[in-house]
Amino acid sequence: MRLECDHSPKIFIKGEPLLLDIDIWNTTWYPKASDHVSTDKRWYVVDATDKILSRLASTIANHIRVKNLASYTPSVDMGAFVIVVNAEKVAVSGKKRKQKLYMRHS
Repeated sequence: MRLECDHSPKIFIKGEPLLLDIDIWNTTWYPKASDHVSTDKRWYVVDATDKILSRLASTIANHIRVKNLASYTPSVDMGAFVIVVNAEKVAVSGKKRKQKLYMRHS
């Protein structure tokens, strides 16, 4: 026995209602393997000359994680490739360039 809900889609074939197992309320999209192929990823070249370090870093992080696109999924690497040129000319405020120690890991 099958019960009809008010939100179930009503499709009639030859006057008889056809009940489908379609959940119209749960339309979550999840990327497939073909959606995040590494050859289709975008490349960004960023010139860091006179850019503020923290704002530049957060913008680059958003492009790497693709948080700027509607297809953003936290558990899937769909990010872009980012190349930063002139990183030694990045702007830091105050005396941070002389007093603060910036470490790098690769």
